[in-house]
Amino acid sequence: MDRLFDISTLNLSTRSYNALHRAGITYVETIVKNLQQDAYFLTHIKNLGKFSEREILTKIEALGFDTNQTKRRLRNDKRRINMFSKRDNF
Repeated sequence: MDRLFDISTLNLSTRSYNALHRAGITYVETIVKNLQQDAYFLTHIKNLGKFSEREILTKIEALGFDTNQTKRRLRNDKRRINMFSKRDNF
């Protein structure tokens, strides 16, 4: 994609938009590029939780960007959390 997408085109919730804006992220391509280098990139941004992370990934994917690596990481983390919680229940 040749055109740069401003994060406002994602129509994010106020919390997600403000967190990205405060982190100095203004373009969707910046998020995608950083996710390709570090699948945990969004988790390092202050005030972005799992819900916001999923919202951002879903909306980025709707624009045609590939977020499969990050989504796999989220699924694996969820399985790992479930595995530990089941194991801890005696």
